[in-house]
Formats: sequence, C-alpha cells, structure tokens
Amino acid sequence: MADNVENDESEDQIPWLHIFVAIGFIVGFWAVCGTLALKKNWGNAYFQFLDGAQQKCMANLQRRRRR
Repeated sequence: MADNVENDESEDQIPWLHIFVAIGFIVGFWAVCGTLALKKNWGNAYFQFLDGAQQKCMANLQRRRRR
C-alpha cells in the first residue's frame, strides 16, 4: 500500500530537472550563438580558428595516409 502512495505522489510532481535542463540549454545556446552573431569580429575570429583547425586535421590525415 505504501508503494501506491509513492507512485501517486511522483506522478503528480512537475519534472523540474527536465525544465531546468531545457532552460539551461536554451540560455547557453543563445549566449554563444547570439554573441557570435552580434559581435562580428568575435564571429570572424571563431570561424577562422575553426577553419585553421580543420586544415590542420586534414593535413594530418593526408600525412598518415601517405605512410
């Protein structure tokens, strides 16, 4: 009988963890993407960094294939 009471109580509770995870994701996503969109020089620096990292990775892969 005690198990039924615990199940009834847990079904009525609001899933706070899911709500806070969703809110945290939305805030974090827009903090990063909004900053990159609004600060043009930061966005350019970020994408130049990504481009350079991709070129280094591709150069390493090509060097490994030649061996």
